[in-house]
Amino acid sequence: MGSVSGPVCLVIPGMWDSPARYGPLLRRIEATGRTAVSMALHPSSGVPTLERLVPQVRAQLGLLRDIWGSQARPIEVVGFSMGALVALAAIEDCPGWVRTLVSVGTPHAGTWAALLWPTPCGRDFLPRSAFSRRHTRVPKGTRIGSVASRRDRIIWPWHSALHPQAEVTRVVEHGFHPKLPRLVVVQDAVIEILDLLG
Repeated sequence: MGSVSGPVCLVIPGMWDSPARYGPLLRRIEATGRTAVSMALHPSSGVPTLERLVPQVRAQLGLLRDIWGSQARPIEVVGFSMGALVALAAIEDCPGWVRTLVSVGTPHAGTWAALLWPTPCGRDFLPRSAFSRRHTRVPKGTRIGSVASRRDRIIWPWHSALHPQAEVTRVVEHGFHPKLPRLVVVQDAVIEILDLLG
């Protein structure tokens, strides 16, 4: 399970998603000397507001700090889609907790596809939503990178997945939204960004 001194990387799935899909990515992250863990967001149905999910991520980050903080092991986060939006909101009030955040297929600037699901969560995904206006800035002490796909089809326009404060971005030329975390090219990009920003 990773190195005893390397970073601890929390992987957060997106909407209608489960940690069970992330085994290959977790193993690849661990092969870099990190300890990789994942969490599920409940519910991940896309119905409740994103704000309702934020305390779950904050609590998980607090637990990781309690477990590994005494060893001065940095915490990194990889968030897919909704997972990264919720993570950004969670670390706002915890400056210094997360060294690096990598977003994958995340609608930082919103997505017009959200018009297709008229739920509280769907409204949070719309461009210029109240949630995105409150939670777009990266907290001091955290570095961010973004991975986007030109053929995402759910994040529309696709470049909404590039956070404006990202220090490193990678754009892949293929990959429909739900498949992104399983694509080798996306996993390569995630690991490259973690190494560059670590």
